[in-house]
Amino acid sequence: MESNYVSFYDISIATLWLVIFLVIANSRARKVDATIRKYYLRNVFFKFFFAISFAIVYLIYYGGGDTTAYWDGAVTLNNLFMNSPSLYFENLITEPSSEIFSKHFSLETGYPPVGCLKSLRHGLFVKLLQLCLLLHLNLILLAPFFLHF
Repeated sequence: MESNYVSFYDISIATLWLVIFLVIANSRARKVDATIRKYYLRNVFFKFFFAISFAIVYLIYYGGGDTTAYWDGAVTLNNLFMNSPSLYFENLITEPSSEIFSKHFSLETGYPPVGCLKSLRHGLFVKLLQLCLLLHLNLILLAPFFLHF
């Protein structure tokens, strides 16, 4: 099954960030109490392995789901930021509603999946994911690293 979310570039950049996070985790491990130090790096590997495994299963096996819906919502927020920063910041601080939804999004920005920005809980997660998206230039495989580190 082909996925338009992951490319060779995504995998190579995700690998680079994985190495960076593991170096940071290794330096943090030296500051951890000696009794739990031996478990610290194993826990970090375990966490990253299952975060990436979860993303890959949803992308390749299921072909979508909540993971890709949240990602698509974050991409539309990123497009809104690039087109109109004032509407973007207004969207960040206002409660989701149909009026705000139709005012902020257009064919140019794209429309987020219906459930993503219309509830406070899902909207908050999409907004946090969008901030991660600004940091790493639209690479879906990096989101688990930033959200789980």
